[in-house]
Amino acid sequence: MLDAYTITPTSLAHLASRSLLPPHLRSDTHSYRGDTLMLTPPSPAHPSPRTLFATTRGSTSSHRGYLSVFALDADGLFVDADGENSSYYYETPTSGGKAHAIDVLHKTLDGEGGEVWLLLTDDDDAAVEDGGGARVLEWDGWGQDGGVKEVAGWPEKGRREDVWMSGGSHAVWLD
Repeated sequence: MLDAYTITPTSLAHLASRSLLPPHLRSDTHSYRGDTLMLTPPSPAHPSPRTLFATTRGSTSSHRGYLSVFALDADGLFVDADGENSSYYYETPTSGGKAHAIDVLHKTLDGEGGEVWLLLTDDDDAAVEDGGGARVLEWDGWGQDGGVKEVAGWPEKGRREDVWMSGGSHAVWLD
């Protein structure tokens, strides 16, 4: 679960919760572990984050992980009280292994449309053997069709890079 709180000098008040798993998996929470949370970086168009990205890892290679996307309002609160119309779930190609960390970068300099590149680190043995130890995902914002899609992966399928990727935990964008 992802929980939001209001923090004051004298109190902590719970505001809302969102599941990191799609509805059909919410009874199987013991098979997943939460991993990374990232907010969209500030931009001239949106100085406050408008989207929150979170990953989960499968507890074994037989359970694929998820990238969850949540819409935020200008105050940083979840959009839509029921959470169903402002959340999106992308099943990752593998469990994520010991790492399913993400980093976020705006696709444009001004960050106007909310489109971002997501760098996903994947330490599952299948990713090391079959390509995709580091994956570039694309999110084109809430108003677009298609949700999240993979646009690139390293190493390429069929090229073992276990020397470089085994144990990889977090890739970051450098600009």
